[in-house]
Amino acid sequence: GGKFSEDKKILDAGCGHGEFLTSCKNIRRYGIDASSVAVELARTRFKTREEAVIIECDVEKVSEVFGDVGFFDYISCIGVIEHSMNPKRSHDALMRMLKKDGVLLVLVPLVFDDCLGQLRNEPNQVTNERFATVDEWIGYFGWNPEYAEVLGSGISKDVALVYRKHKDYIGARH
Repeated sequence: GGKFSEDKKILDAGCGHGEFLTSCKNIRRYGIDASSVAVELARTRFKTREEAVIIECDVEKVSEVFGDVGFFDYISCIGVIEHSMNPKRSHDALMRMLKKDGVLLVLVPLVFDDCLGQLRNEPNQVTNERFATVDEWIGYFGWNPEYAEVLGSGISKDVALVYRKHKDYIGARH
């Protein structure tokens, strides 16, 4: 494990300035971000479109850009999905773009009572989707816990969740 293959594709949804994509080697790299400024900065990190394709796009509209469902082997969405207008719709859009047996990595906040009000009042927080446990996020996304893995929590009370899409995946229950 650990090594990517050049016939594999990764999407960094909410790629920002492209930092994460620079660490992905021996794989076809794609990035989307809703910010035109971030997209331009990310493009400066890569000399050609063969190195990475960076596109201005909202997460929810990813299929409008890439078309085919099941296009990506790996998708990362690091600290982005909870900021979208509709996190469930964004999650579902990413899952549609993921191949069967593909892997989705999301970094989401774990919000506890002491900071819930403060977080909800921040201007860059669009939704009220905040959960205090990993199980709440897994349930919200409609994941089968058998295919979910917790990579660990960061110092900012974020948690990294990895989900391997399986043949029985039916999507989130809305």
